[in-house]
Amino acid sequence: MYAGGVPEEPDDGAIADGPAAFALYWAYATGKGVKRDTDRAMACLRVAASAGHAPAQTALAEESYGRSKNEALHWFLAAAAQGHAEGQLGAGRMLFSGRFIARDEHRGLQLLAEAAAQGNADAVREHATATRQVEAAGRSDDENLTRAIAEHGLEAAAGAIRALALPSTRLAATPWSDETLPVGASKLGGAPDLPAGHTWPQRQDRPLAFVAQIARDGGVLSFFYDDSDQPWGGPGEEDGWRIEHHAGADLVRHPGAATFVSCKLDSFTELTLPPPRSALARSLGDAVHGTYGALYDTFTRDYRRSPRIDGQVHRSGGHPDAIQGDMTRRIEYGWAGKDLDVVDPELEAAARGWRLLLQIDSEDRANMCWGDAGRLYLWIREDDLRANRWDTVRLQLQCT
Repeated sequence: MYAGGVPEEPDDGAIADGPAAFALYWAYATGKGVKRDTDRAMACLRVAASAGHAPAQTALAEESYGRSKNEALHWFLAAAAQGHAEGQLGAGRMLFSGRFIARDEHRGLQLLAEAAAQGNADAVREHATATRQVEAAGRSDDENLTRAIAEHGLEAAAGAIRALALPSTRLAATPWSDETLPVGASKLGGAPDLPAGHTWPQRQDRPLAFVAQIARDGGVLSFFYDDSDQPWGGPGEEDGWRIEHHAGADLVRHPGAATFVSCKLDSFTELTLPPPRSALARSLGDAVHGTYGALYDTFTRDYRRSPRIDGQVHRSGGHPDAIQGDMTRRIEYGWAGKDLDVVDPELEAAARGWRLLLQIDSEDRANMCWGDAGRLYLWIREDDLRANRWDTVRLQLQCT
């Protein structure tokens, strides 16, 4: 609603009162009874919030969230201090997650509990989830998976489910100057580390954009992509991406304009399960698969031990965070020229042989956006991975 800047406060003397100013905010914001005026609406909202009107403080926090997380937190906390459930919920969410602000898990959980005690349905649900996440951090991955399996009555299939679980390296991006990142470090964007004199990968005489490099086997695995056309990864588009591995001893920071903002990548391990719509998940059989989706949601939301990072999800290895259907089936059926809706047992078996190499999310901090805020997924067969056959990597782009 608010386009930016701080409009002059209306000269209407009546809006010095918080509730009256809040009522005028709604009138100007919606155009009910007055001409719609977003600048004047925001001026009224700020008057109401500054006068201590808790609903206005919560509304101003929500209006501020997109441009200033610290300002949003300030107004949520102001409303929470007055016992306003929506303010408690908003501040609790922000402090518990720590996204773009300093995390205070204890205070966040406390505020969620206070909002839940007032009967706020969202707070009741989120407090329960947050409590389970905190408890899960004190248990092993195996214990947490056992609890999730039991919670959904799938003990008889526990062995088959465990066999599908894979560890994954979760990657967390932080904007970081290229000048202070060591050569060979894992990173998003910026300038890549390549051998001196290396020829930059191209597509139709146009350079591919450097997306990421991951430290691997004493060197780096580098990922380049056509960020202009953004191919989805279908047959005939293989020149739209490139994966290269270079030894660490040969690397120098490659000069040239960077397409994306440089970010360092911190890593930690988390256990992953195959997405419900994947060929691997369907291999569990219809009886188990009918409940598996709920197990997957519970485990990924509540029982992962890793540090909680909301929003962008980058990872190396493990199972993907899929947005749409199964990518490995799409690869197999697409390259075979077959209809996805006509099940082919041989292609189904082949689809289960692909492994996630890399997942790169749309990343605000690196100025990356894939499709409609989607993700890029790189896939490789297990024997090709062992043999370092990087030219066999297949790409899939998914978005909502």
